[in-house]
Amino acid sequence: MSGVGPGPAAAATATALALQEYAEVLSLGICGGFAGAASIGDVVVATDLVAADLGADSPEGFLGLAELGWAEESLPAPVGALQRTCDRLREAGLTVVTGPVVTVSTVTGTDARARELAERHGAVGEAMEGRGVADAALAHGLDVLEVRAVSNLVGRRDTGAWRIGAAFEVLERVGEALWSPAGPGPG
Repeated sequence: MSGVGPGPAAAATATALALQEYAEVLSLGICGGFAGAASIGDVVVATDLVAADLGADSPEGFLGLAELGWAEESLPAPVGALQRTCDRLREAGLTVVTGPVVTVSTVTGTDARARELAERHGAVGEAMEGRGVADAALAHGLDVLEVRAVSNLVGRRDTGAWRIGAAFEVLERVGEALWSPAGPGPG
């Protein structure tokens, strides 16, 4: 557990990777799902880990890392590990949705912002840690996957509709599917 946000996630991941050798990194948690792409209770597996709100504001609108020429905004997941993970989750009877997952420092609280992120990135999920984990993993030369259980829909903040407990129950099933006696973890 790292705490909330890309900074604490990157710090915790970098520390763990400095203390022990790993073959790959898995960012696992809950997320908001984008309406029409993912529903509460689905498992989202990121095809791309996106730094969605790291960049600059301008009169023309938001400028992402790539537009500024500073870094890649979107980091692709390794295709083989992605496919093996999705296969194992589906075999366990879980509903799996794949697509970009955006990492944000401020959770979306309006329908307008949700539409903007969905349109700009083709996002299926929104979380706060994945890209921080990915940046730390890449610094150690390791592949990273992000797997999330959907607890709520991205948009107007309605905490009464959130299903965090149910999402954590889905995560337990994810863990059982990925670390069952049938074989090693996601990769």
